[in-house]
Amino acid sequence: MKINSLKSLSEYKELNYKDYSLKLLLLVFGSVTFVIAVIDFLLKYYIDSAIDIFLSIVSFLLLFIYLRYNKFLLIATIFYWVVAVTAFVLVFLHKFDMTVVFLLLTPIIAFLILPIKEAVINIIIYEIFVILILYYGYIHYKDLRPHMFSVNGFMNFTSGTLYLIMFWIFYHKFVEKSMENLAKLNRQKSLLLNEIQHRVKNNFNMILSILKVQQSFDTIDSKEFVESFSKRVESIVIAQDLLYKSNELDEKISIKDYIEKLTFHILKLSSKKADVKLNIEPLNISIEHSIYIGIILNEMITNSIKYAFSNYGFINITFKQMDNKDYKLIYYDNSFLQKTNVKENSLGILIIKMAVKQLNGSLKIKHYRYEIDFSPES
Repeated sequence: MKINSLKSLSEYKELNYKDYSLKLLLLVFGSVTFVIAVIDFLLKYYIDSAIDIFLSIVSFLLLFIYLRYNKFLLIATIFYWVVAVTAFVLVFLHKFDMTVVFLLLTPIIAFLILPIKEAVINIIIYEIFVILILYYGYIHYKDLRPHMFSVNGFMNFTSGTLYLIMFWIFYHKFVEKSMENLAKLNRQKSLLLNEIQHRVKNNFNMILSILKVQQSFDTIDSKEFVESFSKRVESIVIAQDLLYKSNELDEKISIKDYIEKLTFHILKLSSKKADVKLNIEPLNISIEHSIYIGIILNEMITNSIKYAFSNYGFINITFKQMDNKDYKLIYYDNSFLQKTNVKENSLGILIIKMAVKQLNGSLKIKHYRYEIDFSPES
């Protein structure tokens, strides 16, 4: 099972800070301009109050439309230009007094709610209008506002505009990158949590299946039961440990590392010695397939230690991918040389057959030489 085919417990939604910025800005802007409208009305600034009321109504209306139809780019662009045009109107109404600051600050809204490309395009258009408006102000109000339309005034305004634009471009890119990384981490954690739940359920089902098979053998004493069952569970644990240490989310582990670690772990628990020859191709296979391979090898190695070795023996394990892309596992020990036959109804063989069935594979046994074939897609 591949991680990218999973769905999270609830449908995962991409974290989009622009979406939250637009909703919050529309709500806050509409509320604040309404309060300012009331204050302007009380101070008898009726035109300013009417403009503020207009902005408040438009903000709440755009918020309602956005929540209903989810047209992000359209609503964000409309809102930006409503604010921009309002800033132009206020500058004209107040004859280029301190309201000129609005012309400087308005581009910040574009960076807050628009994607970087759209923000830059809209700001370029906006600044063209600003240049025309300032030229108009210079022609008609240079005597009334000498500080604003002096050389220093123009330089200060221009440098301030460029500083803000460059700052917000870099800040915008930094925030976008940070949010993308955060979204990626959230997505991975959500998918990984779901996969862990799925895998734990599968592993418990696997353990229950082994218990049911082992339950049918009444002759097994408690000590032997605990030892044999512990080894079967450890084969699952080793596979899970390799997956977690790999730091990958593609649900695959190195079968070479897994078989090596599992084989020498089982032999280490035994007092009998063995020569081990491993011919394992460096393949990455799914965690589900790996666990069943581990269960199979655990039974084979345990049987070799128990029945094939007196004090010393040898084990040969081969795992490779065939020309047709199927996998092949070959196992034999020194019993193969004795030409003896396997007991088909033994507990170990029944567990091996159960695991092979789960792999949708085929099993051939001849004189304690095992051949198992299965497909990567099974």
